[in-house]
Amino acid sequence: MAEEHEDIPVLIVGAGPAGLMTAVELTRRGVPVRIIEKLEESSPYSKALGVWPRTFELFRRIDPTKRMEVLGQYQAGIRYYTDGRELVTLPYTDHARATVLPQPEVEGFLEAELKSRDVLVERGKELKSTYTNDNGDIVAIVNDVGNPQQQESISCHYLVGADGASSLVRKERGIEFTGDTYPATFVVADAHIEGNLDPALTHYFCSTQGVMVVSALPNGEYRFFTSALPNQDPDTMDLAALQQIVDSRAFTTRIKLRDYSWISAFRVHARQASRIRDGRVFLVGDAAHIHSPAGGQGLNTGVADAHNLAWKMAAVYHEKAVERLLDTYALERRPVATDVVKSADQQTKLWVLSGRYKIALRNALLKIAAHTPYFSHVYFPRLAGVRFRYASMRTRQGRDGKYVGELIRNCDVFDVRSGKMTSLRLALPDDRYTILIDGAVRRGELLGVLSGARVLGLEVRTLLRSESRLEVGPRFLSRAARGLPKKNRVYLVRPDGYVAYFGDDIGVKTLRDITYAAPQKGESVY
Repeated sequence: MAEEHEDIPVLIVGAGPAGLMTAVELTRRGVPVRIIEKLEESSPYSKALGVWPRTFELFRRIDPTKRMEVLGQYQAGIRYYTDGRELVTLPYTDHARATVLPQPEVEGFLEAELKSRDVLVERGKELKSTYTNDNGDIVAIVNDVGNPQQQESISCHYLVGADGASSLVRKERGIEFTGDTYPATFVVADAHIEGNLDPALTHYFCSTQGVMVVSALPNGEYRFFTSALPNQDPDTMDLAALQQIVDSRAFTTRIKLRDYSWISAFRVHARQASRIRDGRVFLVGDAAHIHSPAGGQGLNTGVADAHNLAWKMAAVYHEKAVERLLDTYALERRPVATDVVKSADQQTKLWVLSGRYKIALRNALLKIAAHTPYFSHVYFPRLAGVRFRYASMRTRQGRDGKYVGELIRNCDVFDVRSGKMTSLRLALPDDRYTILIDGAVRRGELLGVLSGARVLGLEVRTLLRSESRLEVGPRFLSRAARGLPKKNRVYLVRPDGYVAYFGDDIGVKTLRDITYAAPQKGESVY
């Protein structure tokens, strides 16, 4: 007999990075949640490592001290080797660089934030089944792992599946998880080494024997991700077997393993859920998509899923937006997952090329690309999460508006309100839409914008390129508006920093349509 419990707006299943981030973003926006996790203790193993700038940007919203960046291992770039010989070194740019930060650090940071808000991860709680009640709410049947006879029934308005690649939430909704599995067995290990590997670089050893990626960890160990040798038994992987792999890939680069804290053999999958929303049920992170570790996108994509869903769910919960806003979660995030899965797959196949001519072509292309802006202006910023465009935002509006669907370009600004220099994206509020007026536009030209902002309760901020006065709201004084157009224009910026509108003027009806704003009581939709 299941014990009945009072309703909760949101139940989150799974306390990995995506689940924890969903819980944090909802609670800091005033939405009550419960989060359950079948593991009785968090895993101590490093697992996911790479954290990109956009993820840190989201973390600074939670904790402005930047302590998470300090905990990580700074990365200056990546170095490719072919048959043990250095091929090319590709430096990161200032705004598109990876930091090595083990997953337990990320999870500890997020869980501590939840605890500070009086929300505890309920560990040892396993989801067994779900159904929809007469009110349309989702009812989750949850067992106590230590005492399976102890069962409770949790009713929630929304259910978030963050329960990993084997997601029961996904299976309960009959959602397919299609894709492929790589034929090779891969090995991941954290070990101390003797050798001269630059800890500020990620090292890619490509050879006819397979691939090996090595990154320094903050604790002095190195992470090894590699494919096993054909004659190796993955069930008996140990230090000697790992050393054999290292010797076959590094060749002239002498790397001697001293000991290891973790070693695991596994298969790599590239799969994606056929849908990530089913009514009031949503999937985030590995429950929605899994892929090769290539590019270090797994943790970052899951965190971005969580942030995208949470701010929208909070807006609907507080009746600031209509339910249709939640439709955009799948419209925006599923193409991202498709792109990440495809990109990681392409990188993995590039690593494990065999055949002399294919390898020679790969090496030649890497050398050529290193002397072009491709890596610094396209590839790394895309991995960093600062150059992805939500195409559906433009399509829905039926216009080719420049900048729509992109993150507002960052620049250094002086925030008059706080009296401090900061970045533009961090200076904009993340709990409401902002009308950003770029330039000294005359008041008479902004009557529609200002009336719309007043009706819908939007923030109005002004980015001035000079110290000319414009009393339309709190102001920014720009030190360097790099990357923004020189012409005075109006932006509508979403709580997550993405541009929802860019133009000369915008009326109340258009603002309402774009923001999915809910009408006030007694107010007409238009």
